[in-house]
Amino acid sequence: QQQQQQQQQQEPDDSSPFVLPQPQQADADRYVYCRHENVQTAHFPKLEAGALVWVLQSKGKHTSSRHMYSRARVETGEVVGKEQRVMIRYSKGATYRVRRTNLLPVLEHQSNIVVVASETVDYRRCSIVHTCDDDHFLEIGCDFGITTNSVLAKTRIGVDKAEKSIEIAKERYPDCEFHLADIFSDDLPFELQTPLVVAMDINGNRELPAVRRCLQIIMDKWHPRIIVVKSRTMYAQMLANKLG
Repeated sequence: QQQQQQQQQQEPDDSSPFVLPQPQQADADRYVYCRHENVQTAHFPKLEAGALVWVLQSKGKHTSSRHMYSRARVETGEVVGKEQRVMIRYSKGATYRVRRTNLLPVLEHQSNIVVVASETVDYRRCSIVHTCDDDHFLEIGCDFGITTNSVLAKTRIGVDKAEKSIEIAKERYPDCEFHLADIFSDDLPFELQTPLVVAMDINGNRELPAVRRCLQIIMDKWHPRIIVVKSRTMYAQMLANKLG
């Protein structure tokens, strides 16, 4: 009976009003949730000199449809002219003035943020943008490993419970590490390092209780600095409740 009570305390109450998971440790820092389209306004009201950004190619009407070109640093936060251009410097030293709308700021120094997306293109882009070179990256529900392979990080690990998916991922992307495992039931066969970014896509239309349980495990087990979630249900609930 005592074990059953402890389990009830640990698992989210899925019959309660919409609640976003938080770490259960009393001394753990809480997470801030943000819908993917609001990251810039919430965390980058102004671009400061030295900020790390991804530069988008100019073609395409919508930000989500433009290809990501390269990382750069903001040279000066001053926005110039009618086209609202910002001076940036690439790693090899070249400087350019780029439209502010073609810059995606990176959550480089921020921690304890959960970014929620409803669609694969936004989930994948957020994973790539907010994972830095010094980070270690884990993807829960990696499928064929496309997102895991796309990020730039010190280590890249993908986990999926579908054996065929892991076989394909290992064959396609030998530079990444892939494991056949179920986060809900298995002892995961790897050690994770920090700083850590975790992305989770346990099917975009999965029921909310499963998404919440997965998030709870991630927070309590590893406490990553950034978590990227693909969940249509969680995104819709956040939108309806005017959260993030």
